[in-house]
Amino acid sequence: MSFLVLHLLVELINHSRFQLRYGDPVIRRTVPLALALTSLSTPQLSIMETLSKFSHDVDISIARNSIVALGLISAGTNNARIAAILRNLASYYARDPVSLFSCSLLASINHYSLFRPHRCSSEWHRD
Repeated sequence: MSFLVLHLLVELINHSRFQLRYGDPVIRRTVPLALALTSLSTPQLSIMETLSKFSHDVDISIARNSIVALGLISAGTNNARIAAILRNLASYYARDPVSLFSCSLLASINHYSLFRPHRCSSEWHRD
């Protein structure tokens, strides 16, 4: 990635952290999904750490959106760190059936190879 793209990504993460702390509750619930949309199927350490931290939030909507966002950024990459995070979250949310199901589903999407960019047929990435 170029320096400008990395700089914009760092600014987005810093702004999203500010919104998660001091923002309106509706905005706070959408920030994890917005972070995930910046790096679909390409997990970056800073976004992974941020989403992992917010997956333990008091507001269950933010926590569930962070779990979904972790699954989206790791879709098809077989990332071991996110797989471990999702396994730990599954044991953490063992009493909440919705969060437990989403952790299990997204852990399987992490290993699913259909989401890998080099395996999909695309107009932009020709073999």
